[in-house]
Amino acid sequence: MILTISLLSLQKRVATPALHRSQTVQLRGLAALLVIVGHFWGYVASAKPLLISHGETVMLFLFFSGFGIELSYRKHRYTLKEFFNNRLRKVMVPYWIVTLIIIVADYLFIDRGISLTNLLLTTVGINTSTTLNHLDYARWYITFLLIWYLVSWISREFSNRNKTLFLLAAIISLFVWYRPFTFSHQFLAYPLGVFAALHYKKIKKKEFSLWQLLTIGHILLSLWAGGKVLALPASYGYIPWTEATHEVATELLNLLFLGGVLSIAAAFGKMGLQSRFLLFSGNISYYIFLLHGAFLIKYNPITALLPDAQPWVILPLFFLFIFLLSSGVKKMTETLLNRV
Repeated sequence: MILTISLLSLQKRVATPALHRSQTVQLRGLAALLVIVGHFWGYVASAKPLLISHGETVMLFLFFSGFGIELSYRKHRYTLKEFFNNRLRKVMVPYWIVTLIIIVADYLFIDRGISLTNLLLTTVGINTSTTLNHLDYARWYITFLLIWYLVSWISREFSNRNKTLFLLAAIISLFVWYRPFTFSHQFLAYPLGVFAALHYKKIKKKEFSLWQLLTIGHILLSLWAGGKVLALPASYGYIPWTEATHEVATELLNLLFLGGVLSIAAAFGKMGLQSRFLLFSGNISYYIFLLHGAFLIKYNPITALLPDAQPWVILPLFFLFIFLLSSGVKKMTETLLNRV
């Protein structure tokens, strides 16, 4: 369904280089939609398809966050105050507004409150417990992102070589000590985004033919899909492997997915094609990500009204609902920020 609507909404525009903003917005939109699909099959639907996207989609968000932060700093050289204000308006204020919405909805719809301790922790972005993560099933991402923001700020003036070494040390440190609190596995995504920004001029100059980009994308996504299928026995416990082995394998699959979708997006950019559907989704993708978990899993209005509906009915209706809700909350947030 997502693929069909995306293709039907294609429009011809000027050709763009790899990792152009229009491509990153569309891929954010795709990631947000696939996160919903993954959570739907994981938490709502009784049946499970063979292939479900999980951490790969969040890897896109983290990759583009690292890419955007590094590229932005290289262009503007902002101060700590400017960096803080920018992240506050773009990340934390929407997060706080959605947190308030979810706390009120929890009280109204499922008669659930929140302790003062958990309220204070989640307000400052510390969501390392299962209880807090299950407020919206995606809250761990904010904590993880704030850690990477700190890493970016510390290393902002490092040379490319020293910054790369510092990021490698951060990856290892987080993998060893912070792994139990992430609820997912995307330790390479943000640093890879930073690395792409460091070498963006070279990436833009690198010439790949349309055929090469499509071939690379097809091969990487085929390897990702094949790897997901081969990993199923281990995922269900039929083949024993350690937690670390599972996470390394998951990270490798995430990298295949990331490389595949970036290649396909670059191919479409080279043809000057943009999906209006994915652009629309991408422009509200952060709000979709913040809002979808609670309204999909805890108090889904579609399953409440249509308890016996099939997945092919529930998902499109939920997409429509979350589009309306996310657009409304984004508009409300922007109106509030413009008055401050």
